[in-house]
Amino acid sequence: MKISGGHTEKGVEVGNCYDKYGSRNPIKSLAKVSAASLNGKINSMKSPVSKNKKKLRVIFITRKWPPAVGGMETYSVELVNELKQHTDLLVKSLPGRSDGQPPSILALFRFFLSATALIAIGRRVDVVHIGDLVLWPLALIARIFQPHARIIATAYGLDIVYGLRKGLLPRIYRLYLAVCVRFCRHFLRIIAISHATAALCRGAGFSDVVVVPLGVRSVPVGEVMDVNPDRYVLFVGRLVRRKGVSWFIRNVLPRLDQDITLKIAGTCWDRTEWEAITSDPRVEFLGVVSNKDLVHLRRKALVVIMPNVDTGGLDFEGFGLTALEAAADGGVLLVSGIDGIVDAVVDGRTGFLLPPGNADAWVKKITEIAGWSVEQRRAFIAVAHETVIRDFSWERVARETLAAYEAHAGEKK
Repeated sequence: MKISGGHTEKGVEVGNCYDKYGSRNPIKSLAKVSAASLNGKINSMKSPVSKNKKKLRVIFITRKWPPAVGGMETYSVELVNELKQHTDLLVKSLPGRSDGQPPSILALFRFFLSATALIAIGRRVDVVHIGDLVLWPLALIARIFQPHARIIATAYGLDIVYGLRKGLLPRIYRLYLAVCVRFCRHFLRIIAISHATAALCRGAGFSDVVVVPLGVRSVPVGEVMDVNPDRYVLFVGRLVRRKGVSWFIRNVLPRLDQDITLKIAGTCWDRTEWEAITSDPRVEFLGVVSNKDLVHLRRKALVVIMPNVDTGGLDFEGFGLTALEAAADGGVLLVSGIDGIVDAVVDGRTGFLLPPGNADAWVKKITEIAGWSVEQRRAFIAVAHETVIRDFSWERVARETLAAYEAHAGEKK
């Protein structure tokens, strides 16, 4: 096994409470998601707020913020960048740690107190949007101190699934979430980032749930048309069991041509996964790499993989933002058709959905793509990029989020 270091690009430093932001994205730049409007269809690309209409006053509260790294951090930053163009937006954010990890428990407690104060003694707003269900008590506080506001919370999957695990802390969290359902379900609208996440929310007892899949920021098509791949398979992300990397190493990689290797860019959070990647000399662990290097790695890879496996409901992929990134950057994507990933891939156009845990299907598809002609690969990349641009934008995410705000407003008495 080869091990090489990497680096991350620094993002924009942020405080706790903002009205304005710079245009640069401090996480990974992206491109566009499967369109799922509040009514199931989007017919217009017009701005979500007309010029003559008074802007909604919105507070967006999130504990998912750079320099912590992840899909929900990207969601928070990109949504803020879009919403600030159409709303009178106030952001209360809790930055993660400089090493990319989430904030500490003490920092989270202090953040909760300051967010409470903002809601209780701050300006009157039309919408209070809470970034995830872990912060749900802020919904009750908003109900008391902002009685005329619409109250929204985003759910991303793990904030539901964690309570299904074994152990004392998951049991406590399960009760914690049950209290939320008991006291908040009649006024709290949930924005789920995928249909699979929405199903989890409804199963937990939430009734007012809408789906707004995530987005990605695109690059010009000419920059992604690299049709001469190297002989490696690429995985990007955190190494945890549900990502399926150890399964791929043990069940798929040995059946591929011997000159095909596996490159892994990311961080390892699981001992079993680490043991798997260090056991095979055909695996190269790159560690954390820069955004620029990730783009190059995706374009030059034979395929980019997300071989997620079924964890029996104990872990969950809420959406799969790296799938969109791969298509946006000119990679050929193979993913397991599981959890929220299915909302991030248009099968046959932006990537290929394969049966999770079916090694035969994975070996067959990788072998097939290895045999593509230059014309076949160029045609697929072009269609994938066109589809991402059309269907998977952060503008669309903001438009559907605003639609959820407005629909909720119409229901308030």
